[in-house]
Amino acid sequence: MRPTWNDLPRTVRAAIEAETGPVSRVEVPAAGRNSDFAATLFTQRGAVFCKGIVDAEGNEERCTATKRTSPRICLRW
Repeated sequence: MRPTWNDLPRTVRAAIEAETGPVSRVEVPAAGRNSDFAATLFTQRGAVFCKGIVDAEGNEERCTATKRTSPRICLRW
C-alpha cells in the first residue's frame, strides 16, 4: 500500500506546500502503481498531481526517468 499524504515526512510535505500552497484535500488515483506516492493535491491555487519515490537503493533510476518526463513532480525522500 502506498503512503498517504499524512504518512509522508513533515519535511517532504512542507517542501511540497512551499511550491503549491497549503494542501486542503488529497485524492489518490485508483490506477497506476509506478511510484511510492502519487496523489492529486488540492490547494487554493488549484489541483496539482504529485508523485514521488522513497530514496532507496534501486529507485534512483526510476526517479531520474520520471524527472525527464515530469521534472516538477518527482520527489525523493
